Amino acid sequence: MKKTFYEVQRAFYDDGSAITNIMRRVRADSKPKTRRAELYKCDVHISYYDTRAAAQQAAKDMRLA
Repeated sequence: MKKTFYEVQRAFYDDGSAITNIMRRVRADSKPKTRRAELYKCDVHISYYDTRAAAQQAAKDMRLA
């Protein structure tokens, strides 16, 4: 049975700034693995959470860090 997970993306820019957003819902049998990508102007980290509340709290915590 597929479950819903919430994707949170964090982008860390070379100038020191960062942004965090809840991007989308993902339906999958198991929780997707955390991913990272190094792009031209930023590094992107993608994490998945079991509930929207957990994703919102993680995004809030990341914004305050």
